[in-house]
Amino acid sequence: MSKILQNLLSLITTSAGHIALNPLVTATLLWALTKGPTRLRSQLTTRIPALRDPHRYARILKALKWCLIAGTASVVNKQLNHIALNAGRLRSEKAKWNWSREVAVVTGGCSGIGELVVKRLVSKGIRVAVLDIQQLPPGLQGYAGLKFFKCDVTDPSEVYSIAEKIKETMGSPTILINNAGILASHTILTTSDVYLRKIFDVNVLSNWYTTKAFLPDMLRHNKGHVVTVASTASFVGVAGLADYCATKAAILSFHEALNQELKLHYNSPNVLTTSIHPNWARTPLLAPVEQELKKQRSAIIEPTAVADAIVGRIMGCSGGQRLGRVEAAEERVASPPSNCSATTYNTLRLRSNHQIYTTRRMSEPQEDVQMDIQEIELETPPSDVFMAPSISKPGILGGKSYSHFSPIPKRIADDVSGEVVLGVDEAGRGPVLGPMVYGLFYLPIELHHSLLAETHHFDDSKVLTPEVRTELMRKLCTKGSDLYEAGGWATRVMSAQDISAHMLSPNVYNLNAQAMDATIDLIKEVLAQGVNVKEIYIDTIGKPEIYQKKLERIWPTIRITVAKKADSLYPVVSAASVCAKVTRDAALDVCYEPYQNRATEANEDAEVKVAWGSGYPSDPRTQTWLKLNMDPLFGWGSETRFSWGTAKELLEGKKPDVAIEWPTEDDGNDMRMTDFFSGKNEGGGDELVDWFGKRVTQEMDVF
Repeated sequence: MSKILQNLLSLITTSAGHIALNPLVTATLLWALTKGPTRLRSQLTTRIPALRDPHRYARILKALKWCLIAGTASVVNKQLNHIALNAGRLRSEKAKWNWSREVAVVTGGCSGIGELVVKRLVSKGIRVAVLDIQQLPPGLQGYAGLKFFKCDVTDPSEVYSIAEKIKETMGSPTILINNAGILASHTILTTSDVYLRKIFDVNVLSNWYTTKAFLPDMLRHNKGHVVTVASTASFVGVAGLADYCATKAAILSFHEALNQELKLHYNSPNVLTTSIHPNWARTPLLAPVEQELKKQRSAIIEPTAVADAIVGRIMGCSGGQRLGRVEAAEERVASPPSNCSATTYNTLRLRSNHQIYTTRRMSEPQEDVQMDIQEIELETPPSDVFMAPSISKPGILGGKSYSHFSPIPKRIADDVSGEVVLGVDEAGRGPVLGPMVYGLFYLPIELHHSLLAETHHFDDSKVLTPEVRTELMRKLCTKGSDLYEAGGWATRVMSAQDISAHMLSPNVYNLNAQAMDATIDLIKEVLAQGVNVKEIYIDTIGKPEIYQKKLERIWPTIRITVAKKADSLYPVVSAASVCAKVTRDAALDVCYEPYQNRATEANEDAEVKVAWGSGYPSDPRTQTWLKLNMDPLFGWGSETRFSWGTAKELLEGKKPDVAIEWPTEDDGNDMRMTDFFSGKNEGGGDELVDWFGKRVTQEMDVF
């Protein structure tokens, strides 16, 4: 009921605003009150008591005059904007367009707004080329006028190559819709360099590549339409979305500059440009935070409204700038003044922006990337971490490495000959604190994209919020869910203690070798259970081609793909990434609890004594935690990787505030503290220099 009332009030308020600023309405009222027939004015005065009071009558006239001025200015401004954005034309030139002969290119057309736009264009008789890194969804298959081209729009050479194929098979495109985009919530300090580059590659630079690929033919024929799908974030800076807002502001500037170049440099008035700036739209991009937005009562429009606006502009043969309304009741778009500044628009959206900030407050855990990428994150592990079945508290607290395998899913057990796809990814490679966890996920090949990408929107675990990761993991562990029935998973928890022992051992067994052995062991166990794995996708460690070649020697009959950023390219690797990340988060919580309990019992300042920051060696808070919680003789517990440089320096007394004073009766032995552990690499080389160590070589010899 409250939702209905809210929508009703929103509709009434919006309608009242439109009426008050409609020049026809206000001009008519002013005429009736000041110049109308005497009989009419007399009737109005009789029926409306306020008009009989001279002071109130004067205020009403003044308000109507201001509304008339504002409404007229708005109409004039809108028309001038339309003329300016359409190369000075008052009318569209529909006669130049023959829809059955037009070719449209849509990036990111396999889901969300892009998919809806593709369907609408095809229904209008327009031939469409879909560019996407995802597979073509079932809903777009079977259309005669549609062709799918798998393309990474962040790779310019791939874009240009695909562009030539489109021209050869379909003809020169006259419509380009730059729709591809990604979104994730990060504060500025928690945004990794890797993700920052990725979001600018996808959201911004891809627009350059596609425009350079397809615009020349439009200029040659002086006919075309370039559509940029941006966001209201183009005008507003939102806490927790600085990277996303920056990309949308960038493509707005790109789009406006393109419009000017078409007019001033290329003299191509019939190449149109349209930028679309929707508010929150219910698409897979919004899925990770949609529930939180609803709790904050933020307006969420249907993607159909945005798709209709895009196609409406194209079919209307006119350019422009369209802005998504905030009110949920208005599933349409309307043109704002083109000179609307960020400050002005931010004032208009003050309440909505506050809701966005509240929703997007980030508790995103540290991204698990290489040690040389510096990150800052939460002071401590979250206290409400989901304890998956892969968590063994005795094993974790005891510093033991172990593996966990889910039951064979019913969908696979019922059809042992069915082909299965498998993915592997890790979490926690770089931190000095906590285990490194390898995750594995597998399911029938035919469900790879439909179940993981389209239904559940799996993505790289580092760009999903903790809440979304947890919810996905719960579904994996909940009997009866579609993920539980179709997908199996496994994890290998590599304890900090074992990692250190292997890296400090006399025999070379570096981190990359340990990681590769963990991957091999997980895959071997799944195959031993009778799962018919035909495809394997793995996020690389080191050089992909070397890693892949080693694995292909072990399983020559299985199609194996090892790639950088595989967790963002292949949904099955994304699912494995979620399994690994959720397990590591829970393991950190288990490691953290004893320190917190001891600090509480001793009435110590837990915030200073216990908070270990991101766990990365470069984090000052992690360094402080190591110093404050280090035993001068025994070091730390099983949660710390003694082999990491930061820990080794502290243990060896290189830091003056933790130096160890040895007894004067020392026998002269110059051994250091780390020499008393499992062993030490006497080679003196960097443990990360050689990608694969002895243990992997031995493993290879077995096969």
